Amino acid sequence: MESQENSFLTERVEIIEKHNYEPHLNEAEKRIGKSDLGDVPFLALALSRPNDGIWTENVKHFKNAKVKLWTTKELMRIV
Repeated sequence: MESQENSFLTERVEIIEKHNYEPHLNEAEKRIGKSDLGDVPFLALALSRPNDGIWTENVKHFKNAKVKLWTTKELMRIV
C-alpha cells in the first residue's frame, strides 16, 4: 500500500516524453553544458514548459539556466 506522502508526490508526477523537450536541448547545453552535461535534459524540459522550473539542490550547476530553481526547502514551505 502506498503511503500518504508517496501518494502526494506520485499523483502530481507527469511523464514528459523526450520529443517534447528535444528542441530545447541545444539551448540548454549552451546555458549549462559546461557545468554538467547530465543536467542538460532537465533544463531542456524546464525550457519546454512555460512557467515551470527545476527542483534541485544543485543550484550551482543551474546558475546560468535562467529558469526558476526550487529547492526542497522551498517546496516544503508551499506544500
